[in-house]
Amino acid sequence: MTPEVSPDYKCARCGAHGVKLWRQSYVMFASDVRLRCVNCACGDSRTVAPARVNDDGQYLTSGHDMSDQIGSLIPAVPHSDGSFWGYTSVPPDRVEWWRTLPTHEVP
Repeated sequence: MTPEVSPDYKCARCGAHGVKLWRQSYVMFASDVRLRCVNCACGDSRTVAPARVNDDGQYLTSGHDMSDQIGSLIPAVPHSDGSFWGYTSVPPDRVEWWRTLPTHEVP
């Protein structure tokens, strides 16, 4: 079951909605954030192919570690105050919310 997603939680480039999104790590306020779906995030970073990102939003790095960061982009986990959680501050229930979202758009 896909969790509830607000209408403004969508890719700023292609408009993908209801999927995992990533954001710049140094920006937290919603008005300044440029959200990216997996396809657009991978296209921007050119570090990983979208097909390599699994259902949990992770991929195997060249260092043989699993990562949910795409280039300099981190998972975009919304905070109830309208901003986004810092990468190391996301509560477990919000991590689960993000992981439950589909990684790739379902046609």
